[in-house]
Amino acid sequence: MKINILLIIFLFFLFSCENKNIFHEEIEIPNKIWEIKNKIIFDTEIQDTTKFYNVFIEVSNSDEYYYSNLWLFVDIIYENKTFVSRDTFEIYLSNNKGKWLGSSFFNDGFTRTQIFKKNIHFLKSGKYNFQFQQAMREEKLISIKKIALKIERNEE
Repeated sequence: MKINILLIIFLFFLFSCENKNIFHEEIEIPNKIWEIKNKIIFDTEIQDTTKFYNVFIEVSNSDEYYYSNLWLFVDIIYENKTFVSRDTFEIYLSNNKGKWLGSSFFNDGFTRTQIFKKNIHFLKSGKYNFQFQQAMREEKLISIKKIALKIERNEE
């Protein structure tokens, strides 16, 4: 009897916890060298235009990365043809004393997540294209391992 009650409680919590993530993908940078001409492109589909969303950018770097931050140009394009927006975005990867921010697993570099857009409202349902280009004024930016994009429903 006690096991049945615990099982029912567990199943209730399992099915009542709705996942807020609607998109999460990461793209690895070949040889940890991000050339200025190479764009990182994420394709996602937004179906529910009645909701608001939070968009996050994740950057993974090795400890050989020379800078404390990363500047990005971020373009959002609808249905591969309609330009929605272009932003210049800075993500801090270390503090002013040089200590890397973010999480680290097994000394395999550091991953920093930062909100890019909060409470964004997509006006049309369909395919959206997020394009990232490094804006560090270096032809070849060394020691950036991967970039990820995460979109979740805002529950506020």
